[in-house]
Amino acid sequence: QYIREARIDKKTSTIHSDFIKGCFVLFLAEVLSMILKEDDTHSDLYRFIETTIIWFDSNDIVSSFHLKFLVEITKYLGFYPDLDPRADYFDLLEGQSQDFDTGLYSISGENLSLLKQVLGIKFDVTNTIQMSVSQKRSFLDMILLYFRLHLDGFKEPKSLTVLNEVFTDP
Repeated sequence: QYIREARIDKKTSTIHSDFIKGCFVLFLAEVLSMILKEDDTHSDLYRFIETTIIWFDSNDIVSSFHLKFLVEITKYLGFYPDLDPRADYFDLLEGQSQDFDTGLYSISGENLSLLKQVLGIKFDVTNTIQMSVSQKRSFLDMILLYFRLHLDGFKEPKSLTVLNEVFTDP
């Protein structure tokens, strides 16, 4: 089977010319290539990806877009965090809040606080979350661990190294 014709359905205007946006999109593309399977016909997931990338292309709010995107896509993958805003711990393996530290995959403190913030906002206000580069890295590492725990064969994206090189503390 061969593709006879292909065309661009939605044309982006800033992603290809904005270095920062391009870095985020390359990283997310690698993550998506690991998550999406050829036999998936999940139209809601496709609409989510399309809508958020179009939104990302047309907005200047980019600093935490990838974090919000990764957390939100878990809705479509079946392991969206079940988080009680009053809880002191969150178990990454179970995907739910806990009243006590459950061990190796239990988070609390700063990462839990950031997770609560990210879950409680929409894409257009992700810039209201104040995070240092090191906090973003720690939070991203936590999200990627969450993916590894819930998705068979998920590996750390190679582009993560590039993303970390580009975004360093001043």
